[in-house]
Amino acid sequence: MKKIAMIMSIVLIVAVPVSVFAADGIWVGPTALYNSNMTLGEMDFEDFDFEIENFSYGAEARFDISIFQVGINTIYYGDFDFLGKVVETNLNAGLYADFGIVGVGLTAGPKYLVFLDYDVDPMDWGYNIKVETDLILGSTILSVYFIGDVYDLDEWSEDPDFETLTGRVGASVLFQL
Repeated sequence: MKKIAMIMSIVLIVAVPVSVFAADGIWVGPTALYNSNMTLGEMDFEDFDFEIENFSYGAEARFDISIFQVGINTIYYGDFDFLGKVVETNLNAGLYADFGIVGVGLTAGPKYLVFLDYDVDPMDWGYNIKVETDLILGSTILSVYFIGDVYDLDEWSEDPDFETLTGRVGASVLFQL
């Protein structure tokens, strides 16, 4: 865990001066999320089954200003285990470093679930931590991300463990407005 903290510190030391001059803007586009939960430590792309029914789809929007980013991911699950149709919304805020053609971000925020098959209020389900890597091609971003589920953000922030963080892998294509 100390290695990860050291690497993140070095990235931030380099990223902050470079990102101050980065292009700001609003980005929107479609996103796809692999339905199977996994941890960052056990992630192996050889085990992925890239069939269309193994993904859920939605939209992503981001607002970048200097080294800060605010974003929202909304995903529609056609069949969420035994709960039926669900819309998941992840609101995020955090740091983003733009190195020209490559960008990296670390954001966190609340997660909300809306159950469409049941007459219940939207549920504040917990928190999410999003780690993203972007390929920036002019006014288009190809993004790969991991959204981890955290039930108690205060407890997790005292002893963060990215290797055992459970979540899902996704990809987005974003266009600058």
